[in-house]
Amino acid sequence: MALQDEIAADVARQFRVGPGTSRRFTSNVAACEAYLEGRFHWNKYAPGAFTKTMACFERAITIDAACAPAWTGIAQCCLGLVTEAGLPALDYLPKAAEAARHALAFDDSNAEAHACLGQVAAMLYYDWASAERHFRRALALNPSPYVRIMYSGWYLVPLGRAKDAVIETARIIADDPLNLIGRWTHGASLFFTRDFERAAEEWSRLLDIDPSFPKVLQALSVARGFQGRFEESIALAQKLVEILGHTVHSLWALAQAYAVAGEMETARRVLRGLEELQGSNKGAATDRAFACLAEAYRYRQPLLLLANVQPRMGCLRSDPRLHEIARKLNLPHPRQCVINQMHFRMCVGVCSAINHFSEG
Repeated sequence: MALQDEIAADVARQFRVGPGTSRRFTSNVAACEAYLEGRFHWNKYAPGAFTKTMACFERAITIDAACAPAWTGIAQCCLGLVTEAGLPALDYLPKAAEAARHALAFDDSNAEAHACLGQVAAMLYYDWASAERHFRRALALNPSPYVRIMYSGWYLVPLGRAKDAVIETARIIADDPLNLIGRWTHGASLFFTRDFERAAEEWSRLLDIDPSFPKVLQALSVARGFQGRFEESIALAQKLVEILGHTVHSLWALAQAYAVAGEMETARRVLRGLEELQGSNKGAATDRAFACLAEAYRYRQPLLLLANVQPRMGCLRSDPRLHEIARKLNLPHPRQCVINQMHFRMCVGVCSAINHFSEG
């Protein structure tokens, strides 16, 4: 069994977004197999894969309730279902915290469990002091790719420390150049420093590795819009729709790409499809934007944490309502920033498309 533990831990370390070393893997062969099968599905890091992953981890703890890595896996799945699949945060974030606490009860050296609690503290409670404690504990125990990715994306970037996130995620790539989520997060960190050229370059490399990576297609479409490469931005968003179908993520990306390119009528047509998915919500574009942000706060939508630093929010930054949202999130006061012509077109183009659609 000791040899099996050693082999299983070695295999687990090979996964791109895998767990760190745990004090005790499991003494049960069947639980070990269920856990490793779960990590295989987890490595795909896609909404559909999370469901299979969760089933495997739940099977592992049914066999061996003391399998701390499986409890951590359940916590990670709950968080992934919120951030990647858009499932209700108020339902899944408490489950993530409960599973992470179970993991720590069996193994208090489990770094990923601490990282999960750091995410929950940020996303559910906007408790940045607690988030920092958990993330720093996780980094001290084992600065694994997962820990660095979540620390960068859900702590450093929301607090306006994107340059620090660039450094953290660069370490992931240095250790593992094929860590896809690590590379994506590195690109996102560059994007939030307003270095759109390097972000686009990073995401382009990812598409060379995996041409059908939805997160990259969506991100690169936005970056190409900022760069004024409108045809490419639209083509990337169209490919995203082909892969995901008509979803909120894919239609939003496509509508934005058309709006920024100045193709307002086409953007409004796409928005009609998005409106059917989300339900009717008429009104002036800016008012609708803040109504959506208020709804996001009510339901603890995780991307709201990026409202302070999102380049596309530049034209709303002087509005006191954004400052009020930052206060509720316990985030720093939104900084005024210089908006160049392309940034302004990015924001106003989308708002104009929404506004014309609302008036129609």
